[in-house]
Amino acid sequence: MPVKKRMSGKKRAGLKLCTQREKKFVKAIVETSEVGKSAVRAGYSDVTYGSKLLKSPRVLNAIAEAMEKAGIHDEFLAVKLKEGLGATYPQKFSSRGKMVQDVSPDFFTRSIYLDKALKIKGAYAPEKREITEKKIMIMITPEFVKSLSDAEAITELEVEELKQLPGRIDGDPDA
Repeated sequence: MPVKKRMSGKKRAGLKLCTQREKKFVKAIVETSEVGKSAVRAGYSDVTYGSKLLKSPRVLNAIAEAMEKAGIHDEFLAVKLKEGLGATYPQKFSSRGKMVQDVSPDFFTRSIYLDKALKIKGAYAPEKREITEKKIMIMITPEFVKSLSDAEAITELEVEELKQLPGRIDGDPDA
């Protein structure tokens, strides 16, 4: 009678485990938080492959687990986010000791902290945009044509071309 091997809980649940390269990517992304460089460090030839890996649920789960092990948990992120969102430029003094710049908000650093934290938390969902064809009707009145001509936004030739369009641009209500 053949011996049955016990399967791990993850495999029983139908979840695939990460490959060796994906594990290297996860380790690199936790250390550096740079997607492209992490992909290259993991052995992928294309820096854009990192963004593809971040769409994989198993890789995202592995990153979350690795972050927890590294001590980067929700409470830690909240503290760092609060620090980053409060980033300021320090006071600056001249060589004579006179203050030339008081403490002021560092909005650039604040936006970086906010962006990183939101990405880590998965707040950026891919947008789904539906493009529909819409027709827009622009009514070209004689007054509009005159104002365009007066502002030299259109030439006399273009004025004549506009008058040839079907509609009532010549001022004749019966056209």
